[in-house]
Amino acid sequence: MFKIEKNVPISGWSRGQPSKYPLAQMEKGDSFAVPVEPQGQHNWEKAFARVSNAAYSYCLTSLNTRGYGSYFVIRKDRPNNTIRVWRIK
Repeated sequence: MFKIEKNVPISGWSRGQPSKYPLAQMEKGDSFAVPVEPQGQHNWEKAFARVSNAAYSYCLTSLNTRGYGSYFVIRKDRPNNTIRVWRIK
């Protein structure tokens, strides 16, 4: 059984780790590249998923906390072994 307690102050809760990508510092028209190890399709898929999930989470957070949304475009740049992220709004 769980004991129900009243008037317990909320502890110092945080939203988790800070993002390793500079999404919050970007302005419209800015971009950055994320290096990807070129061996295998799996590396590209994992890296793309990490970056796109971070951008999606940031967009939801910025929409909720600032009252406006941010938009990003993410593309694979295979010749340079990078994934590039552009802020478009």
